[in-house]
Amino acid sequence: MARLQERVGVGLASGNISLEATARGIAVHQMIGILPDMARETFGIPDDHDAVTGLAIGYAADLTSLDDSLRQRDTSPRQRKGLADFVFTGSWGERSPLVE
Repeated sequence: MARLQERVGVGLASGNISLEATARGIAVHQMIGILPDMARETFGIPDDHDAVTGLAIGYAADLTSLDDSLRQRDTSPRQRKGLADFVFTGSWGERSPLVE
């Protein structure tokens, strides 16, 4: 249970950092595909702590400075799952009537 609470805390902290940074005109990109062992070694993370996510925080580059493939990726509309695909009620996979 403690690990779950820690990860929920990480999610809440990441969300709050993202919200505040965005309000200040700063870009945030959260990454889950990190290498925990490399993070531990690079940043001196103690054994009783886990690296579970990474945040890149900074100012977005001028789009004209990007090569064509990156500019295309960054300016394309985002394809997100609809709420009905992951908001359930009662049991897993039972679509909530709130999002139908």
